Amino acid sequence: MLSAAEGNNNKTIAEKMGLCEETVGLWKKRWLEGSVELEGLANKPKKLRLLIEEMLSDRARSGTPGKFTPEQLCRVMGLACESPPEHISHWSHADLAREVIKR
Repeated sequence: MLSAAEGNNNKTIAEKMGLCEETVGLWKKRWLEGSVELEGLANKPKKLRLLIEEMLSDRARSGTPGKFTPEQLCRVMGLACESPPEHISHWSHADLAREVIKR
């Protein structure tokens, strides 16, 4: 949003950020749609912050819910950050899965 406020177009922003122009356009549209509400909250910092966070958050998506709890994901990511056993040079998906099951 800051880059757009500086006058950069979607193509320039997309190139700088490594995004496609459509994604930049989507987020700019969301920001513009909520900007009227933002103006009314200038003297209410807590509500302003919540609205900004909501505007910049990804929207809910349809589809199958995740299969793993946040705790399980944290454990897997933590393990992936550890050095693998000496007999392998780096974690493969299969090696990581076996180690998670073992633990």
